[in-house]
Amino acid sequence: MKKLLLVLGVMLCSLTTTAQLVFVDANGKELANGATITMDKAEVNDWDEFQISLEGISVKNTTSKSLTFTMDAVVSTLPNGSFACCFGSTCKNAMKPATINLANLKIDANTTTAITNTEWVIDGEGQYGTCTVEFKLSTGNTLKVNFVYADPANVTALNASKKIVAIFDMTGNKINALKKGINLIRYADGSVKKRIIK
Repeated sequence: MKKLLLVLGVMLCSLTTTAQLVFVDANGKELANGATITMDKAEVNDWDEFQISLEGISVKNTTSKSLTFTMDAVVSTLPNGSFACCFGSTCKNAMKPATINLANLKIDANTTTAITNTEWVIDGEGQYGTCTVEFKLSTGNTLKVNFVYADPANVTALNASKKIVAIFDMTGNKINALKKGINLIRYADGSVKKRIIK
């Protein structure tokens, strides 16, 4: 009887495996299954739209074989605009709360692949709110992301399509070009925007 229990115990242990695919941060650190993170860095894209991107998040294949998998992006809250989700060359978007299904995704053995071009595109400046998305891998791991647009001071990139009349540093001194730190940009239409250069 002891032998039978030992054999059953070994068999059960062999069935318990670690996740084949996991979410990792920009430093390669594995994120806990079910973790929640916040993205709040707003940018103005090439079409003069505000967006908040998923940055520094990747999928890591922890196995020694290539895998084909599915990733769902469950958009549960989308106060305005649209949400786009991409992995590799597969991209889809949603204009309202929905599940975005990216199927037949491939990842090589023992590699990490970034989730790119995944963002909440906001209808316009001042359309504050939170877009909530849960990413689900077919292997079971999940990651919840809150895309928060709350303060225009968080905008870190500006479209240069408007004519710049003057640039000032934070002390109010006029400068000839953008410099590291906080810059105030005055446009021909009279508007002023803050731009942070890192």
